[in-house]
Amino acid sequence: MNFLALIICLACAATPAVLAARAPTTPDPKTTVAFTCADARDRPIGWCVSKDPSKPTEGYNYVLANRVGLAGNLNYNCIGKPFGDNSMCCILNFKPKKNGLTMPSDGDSADAAKPGPDPKTTVVFTCTGKDVPPTGWCVSQAPGKLGEGYNFDLANVVGPPKDMNYNCIGKKFTDNSACCKPTFKPAPNGLTKLGSDCIIKPSNK
Repeated sequence: MNFLALIICLACAATPAVLAARAPTTPDPKTTVAFTCADARDRPIGWCVSKDPSKPTEGYNYVLANRVGLAGNLNYNCIGKPFGDNSMCCILNFKPKKNGLTMPSDGDSADAAKPGPDPKTTVVFTCTGKDVPPTGWCVSQAPGKLGEGYNFDLANVVGPPKDMNYNCIGKKFTDNSACCKPTFKPAPNGLTKLGSDCIIKPSNK
């Protein structure tokens, strides 16, 4: 699971952007949603930003992001934009400097990180239901060894164990999640096939 923290600043909140120019195919800037400002509090305007490699601490270059769909949805991308290393959601009246680098806090560089999802409370998958084994695992296949099995790591238990709710926040193997029998034990050093002891469950990265 790849849960990235949102950086909260005075005027803007930084959020990861999809680098469309480096993708193997060219996404459509009118339909491809790379980031959203819907959950960025009072910062509804999307911007594409990049740092100057020679001035890494002096701020960012800014250009307005492409809006995707209805304006009220606050969805954006940076496809075709000159500054697309990252993206930001900014307040309505935020205006970067016309000629020069601008800090996202509009002069205040004290950034405060917004906490990511809490592994103790965030339910990503559950191992309940008919014929579903009760124990949650986080699993990944090894590149170049598809079909040879999975790497396993016990999932985080969310809430009472009897509820059988889990997530893989902070775990090493997160491509998928699996529900396994209580007696299941993966190989200590190597890949393990699921066999009849486990079933794959969808998992958020």
